[in-house]
Formats: sequence, structure tokens, C-alpha cells
Amino acid sequence: MMTKPLKAIYGCKNNSHDLLFWEGDSPLPPELLGLTDKPGGYVTPKEKWWPAINCGPVGNRWALWSIEPDLDAPRSGMVKSTVLLWELDKIPQVHCLEEYIYQLVNHEECKPPYSSFLQSVANELICSDNILAIEADETLPLLIAHLWGKLWGEARKEFSVRSAFTPPQSLVRAKSPTFYYVPASVLNQWYLPNVSLINSTTTTESARATNYLISRAENDSMLHQLLLNCCELTGDLKVLNKLGRAADNIDQFRENSTLTNAIVALRALIACSPAPDKAKEIKNELLSSIKMLMVSKCDASDILTMCNLSSDAVPKEAMPEVELSTWVEHNLATLSHEDLNKYFERALPDKSMQWWSQSVVNGIGTLVNKPEASGHILFWLSMPHFQKTFSRLSSVRQDLEQSLFESAITSDMTADSLMALEQFSISQGWAQLHAWAVFNLYDEELVYKKQRNSMPNWTEGVPFIVQRLPHRHAINLLRDSAFAPFIDLLAERSLKEPTLLNYIDVAEENAFQMWQKQLDIGGAFYPPNIEKETFLAKLCDNLKTNILPRIFERISKEISEYLLSSPDRGKVWSQLDNTRSHILAKDMTKKVVVTPQALHHLSDAEPYLINELKAQMTGNHIEPAFILSYLSQSISHREDDVLNWVKKAHSYNFHSHARMLGNIILEKRWNRVANGLYQSSYGWLADTSYFKPTVEACSELLSSSNKFWFSFYTGTSTQPHQNEIIKKFSEVCADLAYDRLDYIWRKAGGNPSRLKSSGTESDKWFHAASEADKGALNRGLIDLLDVLIEEYPHNNQLREINYLVSNRY
Repeated sequence: MMTKPLKAIYGCKNNSHDLLFWEGDSPLPPELLGLTDKPGGYVTPKEKWWPAINCGPVGNRWALWSIEPDLDAPRSGMVKSTVLLWELDKIPQVHCLEEYIYQLVNHEECKPPYSSFLQSVANELICSDNILAIEADETLPLLIAHLWGKLWGEARKEFSVRSAFTPPQSLVRAKSPTFYYVPASVLNQWYLPNVSLINSTTTTESARATNYLISRAENDSMLHQLLLNCCELTGDLKVLNKLGRAADNIDQFRENSTLTNAIVALRALIACSPAPDKAKEIKNELLSSIKMLMVSKCDASDILTMCNLSSDAVPKEAMPEVELSTWVEHNLATLSHEDLNKYFERALPDKSMQWWSQSVVNGIGTLVNKPEASGHILFWLSMPHFQKTFSRLSSVRQDLEQSLFESAITSDMTADSLMALEQFSISQGWAQLHAWAVFNLYDEELVYKKQRNSMPNWTEGVPFIVQRLPHRHAINLLRDSAFAPFIDLLAERSLKEPTLLNYIDVAEENAFQMWQKQLDIGGAFYPPNIEKETFLAKLCDNLKTNILPRIFERISKEISEYLLSSPDRGKVWSQLDNTRSHILAKDMTKKVVVTPQALHHLSDAEPYLINELKAQMTGNHIEPAFILSYLSQSISHREDDVLNWVKKAHSYNFHSHARMLGNIILEKRWNRVANGLYQSSYGWLADTSYFKPTVEACSELLSSSNKFWFSFYTGTSTQPHQNEIIKKFSEVCADLAYDRLDYIWRKAGGNPSRLKSSGTESDKWFHAASEADKGALNRGLIDLLDVLIEEYPHNNQLREINYLVSNRY
């Protein structure tokens, strides 16, 4: 049902402007009195400014009124105004104003507005924030009617037009009508800041919303649909411009269905219709297309623009969350550093809409868990925004650090990136990656310190550092007590890089342990660039340190030859227990056997070595050089032992050493040895004739008897002394036939009374031989010798004496 207005008339009453008629019951808004009076200001008397059509909300009503001069008033300048009033809430239902305008204005006085003029006014109302003032003419009433037709409810409530001559003292856009219309003669007074002026000659390009407002567009269903679905339809006509742009964007997408066009259209649509149930079909259409069009890295900038699109403005679960995650998974690694940084920043909380941020994080989470993406992840982790995004991942694969570490080894990063990785590795407890970062970031002497002070599990990164540090710095790690568990790593490295050993100091415990371990697994005994004797001297000073079970045997073999000539050998024995002392003594003895001249500085303070050498001497067929080397040392010996050792020497090789042995015997003043060798080397009983040069060298040590016989055998005395022969004879007989003197004497033809009855057997035989030599027997000693040789035919000593006596007589 059409809502009819109520009429009111204002005019001259008691020489003032006042209400003359009102057909309603409730009181009229008081401000209507002033609005219906003549506009303030001055126009030329001849200028026709009426009928002045005005409209707009007044109080709780909406009014349409016309102001005209009252020619019947008692004084000039008075006006008469007819007003049509509707309740404000009912005016949206009034779809046509033209019939009501004709109630106020003569039909013949109204002309339709020119198209260009109408277009200019509508365009300014929609597109500009300025206050609008237009030139008044006879087209104004129908211009108002024309604009009214396309206005929506709130716009109709707020639509207002005011006739004016001069600008108000305070021009404020929020308090101004939809537009002012001003007589042409005073229009120039309105050239003010923030005021737009339009007259019949003004031209402008019209926007889509302009054409819709002035009904120029034929069936603009899209804009009309958007208008119906718009959630923010206030009375401001500028919303039409926003709706028009949204309609343009939607049409452009339908003509050219690219991702860019779809996102732009969706954004414009959401701006107009932020409620999820408004424009649902168009939103779903755009979102479906967006999901299909998110395919390549070229879409990165477009997808980034979606980060502030609210999921609350579209149907539930309509946003391309899964598609965005998938796109991130497959395309993020191909983006530029600049684009990556934008994505990582926008993925942070409060930097984008939650659906977009979480979808990106989900895609990153999937990508992070792909082994082939490790190189990219490593690079991204140096970016602060990605680090924060990484911390939001719900789970990462257990071997992620290992994959990142393996990628890092072949990577080249800037110092800033390395510093970022260093700190992030600490936060994640990634010891290996941290080790790689600090190794590439700091000087060698700081790397291990940085690693050790980084995190509780810092030791997990030490193997990398051990394998990469230069040799000198790697060996310096051994000075840290906490490094002990990693000694094996250095030992293994030295197998491939033996020059590492050049930097060790075996006087340091960990260094000595490292050297032992590398030796135990097949490493070198000697550092390549260190003199062997220098190294052995250092080693021999540190044998009290813990030595691995199998290593001492190797050490013993290497140091044994060196120690044979070392004057400080005694210090070594003091470091060894019984077992190791025996091992070393055996090895040293073996060296002496092979190279006898190597033995030096032997002393009685070396019982283990002496005992081993003695044990070697007790064997059979001892080499003369070995005996000489041993006997020449400044240690004490029992002469019986010496004589026994010497007689065991290889006879075939002694001729070149015999005189040297004699010199040693002479130097040591071994009388018994000299006489013993004489006894076995001269006469009929000689069985070690190769010792004759020995006896010659030490002959001054021989007893007087042996000297006599020696001089005889060596030709230095032609006739031995008779007493010496008798003495020799008596000694042999006392030993050979000590209890048969009486029998032998009688058989030789001697008188028993001439024999001695007291004394030792040797004395008795000496007395008997002397008596025989003095004539007690016919042929002297020869008679006794004949009987004795008959009795003892195989005794060589008797034959030797018989030879001497026979030659003498």
C-alpha cells in the first residue's frame, strides 16, 4: 500500500514566517520552520530562484517541500512553503517522488535534466568526498526524482537537498545535505576548498555505479545483486562506487579467469558483503576457481595477497586451506629470497588471517619432513621469520637435524646466516648443526669453546669439529679433560692424516692415550716430521702413564735399541712394573744378541736386564761378540761364571775376538779366568786352543806354575825349571793315583823307606818325585812315569809330563 504524506503549509503570519496549516496530530519538528523560510543571502531581484525544492530528514520525519515568494504578504521578502511529510521509517517504501513533486511544482515549470548534467551530479555524489553545490535551474525537481528511483532504504532516509544562496559559515561534510543547489548569480561564491561545483556545462566520465544510479545501464543485474547482498548499506551513496568496482572485478574475472582476477573480485566482494551468508553463490564461485588456479610459483604474489582475506566473510570451510598448504609444499622452495621472507613473515601470528597463516604453516610442515628439502630448510632457518614459523610446526621428523647437517657440509652461507643458525641450533638442541655453524663462523681456537658452552648435548657435535679442525688446533683439544671421550676420533683421523701426530706431546696424558690408540688400530709409531731419537727420548720419560695392554710390547721393541745406548736408562726401569721390566729386558737382550756393540752403560742397578743377559749367556754356542759386549760392562761377575760363559762361545768365530777377551780379563783382573783358559788351551790336554791369544793377552795374571808352562809352550823359555816339572807331576799323580804311591813306587823299583809317611797326598807325591829325581830310582822320574803310563795308558797329562822329562834327559 502506498504511504500517503501529510501536508503542512508555512507562510506569513503576523508579519513573520510561521506554520499556517498542518493536517497531522503530532507536533511538527521545530527545525522545519527555519528550513521552509527563504534561504539566507542575496540574489539579484530579477533572478528567478523559485520554486525551491528541498527535501531530507527532519526530526523523525522525512520532508519534501517547495519554497516560493509570497506576493500576497503584507511585506516584501516573505515566502510561502508547502511541505509533504512522511514518517522517516516509511519513506523507503516511497519508490517514486515525481507525483509528489508535481503537487508542489507546476508541471509546466519542470524540465527533465540533461543527461550529461545528471551524469555529472550522480558521479560526484558517488565518487567524491567533497561537498557538492550545483547550479539551480528548472531541471532540478526532476533531477531529484530521477536520482530517487535507484536509492535504497537507508539512502532514501538520508537523501537531502537544500536550496542556498551563500555558503554556510561552517561547511562540514558530515553535516551537509546530499547536495546544495545555488542560483547561477551567486555560484561563484561557492568556489571553496572541499567543494565541488557543477553546472550545465560540466562533463565527466561516468562510472558503472553512476550509470546504475541514473538508470542508464540496461539491466545491471550484477550490481543490483550486489546491492541486495550488501551488508553495509548506509545512506552514503559512495557505497555504490564500491559495489560498482566489485561488479567490474567480478565481470572481469568471468571474462578472463585468472588467479589475480579471482582474488581481486573476491576481495572486493567481501568488502561489500562481509557476512558469510551474503553473496554466497558468487563467493563460492570465486573460491572454487581460486582453488583450481593455485598451481605454480608464478602465483606467489597473488596468493600472498590472500593473507588478509577473512574466512569469516565466506561460507564455512570455503577458503582454499588445503590447496594453499599443497601449493606451499610444492612451490615454496622455488621462490626468491624476497618472496620467501614475505611468506614467512605473514605466516606469523597476527600478521595474517588465521586460516592463511595455519595453511602456510601446514604446508611448510609437510615440506620440512621431506628429506630432499633439507637444503632449502637449512637456508630458511637463517631467516628470523622462518625460525618463528618453524617453532609452530606440530612435528618434525627425527632425522631432520642429521639431514640438515649433511646438507650444511656442502653449503656456503654468509656470516649473518651462520650467526642466525648458530643461535637457532642452540634453541633446538641441534649440536651437529651448531658445530658446523661455529666452525664456519669463528677462528679455529674459538670453535671448540663455542661448542662446549652451547647446550647440554654439545658433545654430539664434537665429531664434526674433530674431523675438520686444522691439525694443531685438533690436537689442542686433548688438553681439555672433557675431550677424553673423543680421543678415539682423533686416533682414527690420524690413520688417514699421519701428520696429525707431529703436534702431539706424549708427556700429556690425553695426547699419549691418543697416540696409543692410533697405534693400536694400525697407525704410525713415529710422527712423520719428528726425529726418532727425540720422540723416543720423550716417550721413555713418560712410560709411567697408563699404557694399553697390547701397546707396551710395541713400545718395548721400539725403545729397546735406543735404551741400550742411553745413559739415562735407569729412569725407565723406575717407571715399569715387574712384568713390563721383564718384557723390556728381553727385547733389549734380543737387540744385544743381534748387535752386541749396541750395549752401553750397563750397571748393577739394572737387575732385569742383567738377568736376561745372563740367561742368554747360559745358552749354548754363544757368539763371542755378545760375550765381549756383556763382559766389558761395568758390573760384577763371579769368575767361575765368566769362565763357563767364555768356554761356551762359538770356537769358529773366536779367533778375531780372542785377544780382546784377554784384554777384558786383564782389565777386570780375573786371575781364575786367565788360569782356567790357560789350562784348557795349552799342553796335551788343550781343547780350546782358540783361546791362546786370550791367554797371551792376560798372561800376567797366570800363576807362577802356569806362567812357567806358558813360557815353555809359547817358546819364551827353552828349558822349564825342574821344580816346576816335579810340582806338575805331583799334582797330576795326587789327583790320579792319590792312594797308590806305595804300590807305584815299589813297582818302579824304589825303596819304601825313602817315601814320606805324613802330609797330604800331594806332598807325599812331591817328596817321592823329588827323591826319584835325586837318584832313588835308576832313571829318576822316568821310572815312575813308565809305571804310571802302564797303569793309566790314556791319561794325556802323564804323557805331557813324560814328553817334558824325556826331552830334558
